[in-house]
Amino acid sequence: MEKGQFQGADVNKDISIFVGKQLQYKGNPHGEVSINLVKSDLVEQLQKAINSPQELKGSVRIMIGKDKAFHVKDGKVIADKLGLATKTAQNLTTSQTKNVAKSPQKSPVSIKDLQSQVDTLQRQVEAQQKVIDNFSNQQQKSPEEINSLLTEFNNLKAAFDTQQRTIEQLQKGLAAVNNRNIPHVQNQSLKDWIGKLETNVKKSAQGLYEQVKSSLTPKVEEIKTQIQSALTPKIDKIKAQLESQIESLKTEMQSQMEAMKNDLKTQADVVKTGISEVKGLVQNEIQQGVERHQGALGAVSSKISEEVNTVHKQVTQAVGDIHSALNHTVKQNYEKVTNSVMEAKGKAIAKSVDSMLRLFGQTNADGSMTYESKSFNFHKQGNNISITAKDGRPVMVEGDLTTAATESDVESLNKVETVVHNYLKPQAPSHSQSSKLRR
Repeated sequence: MEKGQFQGADVNKDISIFVGKQLQYKGNPHGEVSINLVKSDLVEQLQKAINSPQELKGSVRIMIGKDKAFHVKDGKVIADKLGLATKTAQNLTTSQTKNVAKSPQKSPVSIKDLQSQVDTLQRQVEAQQKVIDNFSNQQQKSPEEINSLLTEFNNLKAAFDTQQRTIEQLQKGLAAVNNRNIPHVQNQSLKDWIGKLETNVKKSAQGLYEQVKSSLTPKVEEIKTQIQSALTPKIDKIKAQLESQIESLKTEMQSQMEAMKNDLKTQADVVKTGISEVKGLVQNEIQQGVERHQGALGAVSSKISEEVNTVHKQVTQAVGDIHSALNHTVKQNYEKVTNSVMEAKGKAIAKSVDSMLRLFGQTNADGSMTYESKSFNFHKQGNNISITAKDGRPVMVEGDLTTAATESDVESLNKVETVVHNYLKPQAPSHSQSSKLRR
C-alpha cells in the first residue's frame, strides 16, 4: 500500500458499494463475496460516478470497513481516497483547457431505454399492419375517402422512414453496450481487490449485453424485415389502387360530360328541324291559297262578280284555316321543343346533383343521401333524385324537372356542374368553389 493513498483506510476490511442507501455489493480482498446485486443499473451508475461524476444524479459510495473511501453525490466528488475520479477530472480539465469548444461527453446508452424503444417500435409496426390490412379489404371508396387515404399513406411512408432511422440508432446503441469498459484504476495497492471487482462487474455487463443481443437484436431485425418485405410493398400497391380509382372517376365524369353535350346537341337539332317544318308549312298553305284564288278568277269570266265574292269567301276562310292550323302547329312544335330542352336540362342537372351528393352528401341510416344549400334541399334514394326549393316547391321529382321549376331554378342548378368539375381537378377545391355550392 502506498503511503498517503488511502489516508488511513484499512484495505483488509470488507469492501461495500452503496447506490443511494441500498447496499449492492459486499466482499473482502480475499475474494469472498457475501452480497452481490450487481446489475445493469449498478454498472451504469459506477461508470458515471468514476468517468463522469459531474453528470451523476443521486449517490454512489464505496466503503472500506466503516471508512468512506469513495463518494460522489449529485455531480460532486465528496471523497476519493482511492484516486478513482482524480485521473478523470484531470483529463477533463486538460481537455477543456485545450479545446473549450468541444461538446461534453454523451451519457451512456441506457439498456432500459433500448428495450423501451424496441417495444414501442414493435407496437407501432403492429398497429400499422392492422391499418394496412383494413384498407386492403375496402374495395369501393368515395373521392373524399380516397384523398384522405392518400394523405394517410404518405404519412405512413414518412413514419416508416423515421422507423428506419430508429432501427439504425438501436443497432448503434446495442453496439455501444458491448464497447463499454469498466475504468482501469492505476493504484497498485488496490490491484487485487479492484481486479476481482472489475472482473465481476465486467462479467455482469458482458452477460447483460449478451442477453440484450439475444433478445433485442432479433426483434430489431424482424421489425426491419417486416417493414421492408411486408408493409412497404402493400403501401405501394394500395396507393396505386387509390390513384387508379381517381383516374377511373375522372374518366367516368368526362364520359358523362361528353354524353350530356351530345344530348344537348341532338335537342338543338330537333329545335332547328321543328322551326324549318313550321316555316315550310306556312309557305305551302299560302301558296295553295293563292293558286285557288287565281284559278277561280280565270274559270268563269262571265260571272266575275259572283265568282269574286265566292273566291273572296274561300280566301277568307282559307286564310282563317291557315292561321288556325299555323297557330296549332307552332304551338305543338314549340311545346315539343320546350319539353325536349327541359328534359335534356333535367338529365344534365340530375347527373351533376348525383356527382355532388357522392362528393359532399350525407349518407343516412336508410341508405339515402342528402345535402342542403341556401336555396335547395337535395335528396337521393336509390337511383331517384329529388330537389325541393326552400319555399316548398318540388323542382325535380325522380330525376325529372317539374312544371313548378322556374328559369331561375334551372339557372341556379346548372352551376352545380361547374362546381363538381372544378372539384375533380388535380388541385384541391378552393374556398370560393365551396361557397358557390352552398348558394
